[in-house]
Amino acid sequence: MVIKKKSKRNPQVGDLITHTCKLNGTYEGEVTQILSAQFVYKVVGLSCTRFCLFREDWNYIDELGPPRKFKTTPKKKRR
Repeated sequence: MVIKKKSKRNPQVGDLITHTCKLNGTYEGEVTQILSAQFVYKVVGLSCTRFCLFREDWNYIDELGPPRKFKTTPKKKRR
């Protein structure tokens, strides 16, 4: 989880966002609920909802199209 300085306004219900999580990858979705320190969004193409803190790594997107494939760095293998 990347904690960044708060530099943008909090999303509103209905905003389209992309959320990057170092453990699970990148997801796009529509904000469905605002909580005190985080928000909930419905993931495009999946029937699940995810949580994101306001201070995590997320950005607004203009239009919701087909899910994009993002480059991910391969994980190091354990020996």
